[in-house]
Amino acid sequence: MIEGILDYPHNKVQLFDKWGSLVFEQSSYNNDWNGRGKQGEALPDGTYFYLVKLNASGGGKNAFTGYLLVKR
Repeated sequence: MIEGILDYPHNKVQLFDKWGSLVFEQSSYNNDWNGRGKQGEALPDGTYFYLVKLNASGGGKNAFTGYLLVKR
């Protein structure tokens, strides 16, 4: 869940595995990710790294990075 993401409708969310491979990408993301990859496959448990680009106008921080843990 990314709080406030709906305030930036032109956003882009990318998720990478530990090797740096892109496993998920969505433009106009609206908190509907279900733990699945680009091909619809369930991603294995592990640590993933994200890049959120807000594409906001008017300045301020526009990109955020971090990590998340998938554990089922």
